[in-house]
Amino acid sequence: YNFIYNNCTTKARDIIETNIKGKIIYPEEEDDVSIRDLIHECTEDYPWLKFGDDLCLGLVADFDADRKTQQFLPLYLMRDYSKASIEHNGNKRPLVKKESIIIKSNPHITEKTYITPLACCLVLLIITSIITFRECKLNKTYNYYDAALLLVCGISGILLLALMCSLHPTTSINLQFLILNPIHLFYIWKVAKKKETHYWKLSTALIIAFFIGSIWQKYADGMLFVALSLLLRNYSHYKVHKCS
Repeated sequence: YNFIYNNCTTKARDIIETNIKGKIIYPEEEDDVSIRDLIHECTEDYPWLKFGDDLCLGLVADFDADRKTQQFLPLYLMRDYSKASIEHNGNKRPLVKKESIIIKSNPHITEKTYITPLACCLVLLIITSIITFRECKLNKTYNYYDAALLLVCGISGILLLALMCSLHPTTSINLQFLILNPIHLFYIWKVAKKKETHYWKLSTALIIAFFIGSIWQKYADGMLFVALSLLLRNYSHYKVHKCS
């Protein structure tokens, strides 16, 4: 099973194509869209579901999806089947003779909430900015705040690593792993105890690579704010001793 390339919809399509006499002719290709765009059509009104999906999906999800790939969504398979025809022995006939609704869906419900992932990440950036500013004013560092950030990013990184090691192609290369990764966990103790560490240089390099990666991969809402928060903490550890 693969939720994009081998799911309950594509299996039904494959069975029909294998057992039908003739060849299915689909209409001309629709506009180019990515797998992520298609999933967004279903999750746009559910910010936390959309965030979770975008956090799990990697670089491959932003490639253009051909017609076969688009058909992982039932609505897109229905769209294509309604316009498709069967070609057999030089003759053409419609693939679908009749369309009918068996079960009517419930009315669409939009998830209304002001506590969105984007808002939460923005609050994180604001709090981090205030703490960083206070550090410069007081000439000190809040190392336990950094340790808490590293703990959250490290645990999240374990989840991403598990997905990247799975057999799902759309999760195998995820550039968000540059800032959410288990490496953070190895430095929590040193950061909390203000011990000398090369972590800050390593983290800064990964964050810069993360920002460059946004050219090719669309990140989950608010992840750029998270990266900016981490970058601020790195900057603070470089410069706080020079602040008065």
